[in-house]
Amino acid sequence: MKDSYQFNVAGVQFHELKLIIGDVHADDNIDLVPEPTNEYDPNAVRLYHGETMVGFVPKQISAEVATMIELFNATCTVIECIPSAKPWEQLNVKITKGEPKDE
Repeated sequence: MKDSYQFNVAGVQFHELKLIIGDVHADDNIDLVPEPTNEYDPNAVRLYHGETMVGFVPKQISAEVATMIELFNATCTVIECIPSAKPWEQLNVKITKGEPKDE
């Protein structure tokens, strides 16, 4: 497992980023919410900016990220938000592994 993962948020075009894109800035916190009942990916992790779902961790790294947030106090921050980009390139974030969670 790596110490961090940087990626463009997946599924942006299907969720609500477009409603708040002007309010999303570099260094904003993004909440990570595992979705183990997701029918397409049991390792799915939803991403929220405040109360607004903006997309998912890409499926290619979802298993690693789901494990990271289960075992560590991981944080997710916005690296860049580009309203004029293609939807799948609008929001770039970084998830960083923190201290181990208490058992």
